Amino acid sequence: MLAFLLVCNSVITGWDSVTNGSSTLTGVPSDITAAGALVWSLAILCVAFAFMRTKSALRLRASRENQLAAEALGVAVVRDRIVAFVLSGLLVGIGGALYAQHLGSLDARGFYLQLTFLTIAMITVGGRNTLTGAVLGAIAIATVAEWLRQVEDGIGVGPIDFAGRPGIQEVGLAIAMLAILLARPSGLSQDREWTWPWRRPWLPSDPNDPNTSQRAERG
Repeated sequence: MLAFLLVCNSVITGWDSVTNGSSTLTGVPSDITAAGALVWSLAILCVAFAFMRTKSALRLRASRENQLAAEALGVAVVRDRIVAFVLSGLLVGIGGALYAQHLGSLDARGFYLQLTFLTIAMITVGGRNTLTGAVLGAIAIATVAEWLRQVEDGIGVGPIDFAGRPGIQEVGLAIAMLAILLARPSGLSQDREWTWPWRRPWLPSDPNDPNTSQRAERG
């Protein structure tokens, strides 16, 4: 995927006649508000949560654990992965549009390595195998990154002022990420999915949910 990112960036920055190269695209309407972004975020989470409870998502989890065994049971792994890829592309596209409206301008550098590594850090810190982990990781990393950005610009503690130093945000994020992973190797969510307490019984259960076996025994 990193190689695909490099190829896309090279095409976007080099194809001046179509993409305007590395020049900044200005004039994007900046009419998104915090409330509007929150509504869109909740809607996207609801779509992801609903998809996670479908049979297609259950088959995807099975192929993740053992692809050969899933294929032997008749799971169309390629088809299910394409469905997940297209749906994730749609949701990420909505997020990109909101991000563009927030900034008011676009350029290729804004969607390159820095944002990619920040996204990977969010997923790794929160937990790679759960939607809960993705949300927790995004909140944790965004909070730490914003605080470190303020420290990088200079911060005062009482009568003492600390001068900012460039690069503090990157180093601080790396240290925070290592500390979290050392304390919780599986991420903040510990690979446990948050579930609705009133979830319908016919919806497929998450195999990573420790309450699944308990519900099965009671049923």
